[in-house]
Amino acid sequence: VKKDQKMGVSYFQVAAKLGDADAQQELAFCLLNGKGCKKDRKEAAKWYRAAVAQGASDVGLAWIYKEKFQ
Repeated sequence: VKKDQKMGVSYFQVAAKLGDADAQQELAFCLLNGKGCKKDRKEAAKWYRAAVAQGASDVGLAWIYKEKFQ
């Protein structure tokens, strides 16, 4: 099966908008790292926060702020 990162991101977007916390974290990771989409730290932080609001781990948020403290 051929990998299609852009398609993966589109599926994460659909699920994230429907409120799936895992999809929100995965979408945030893709946005933060530019996997299958353009890098967008602000949008990544939005999705990490949405996932955390549902009880997901806030580890992902650490990567958003990591560069400020290095």
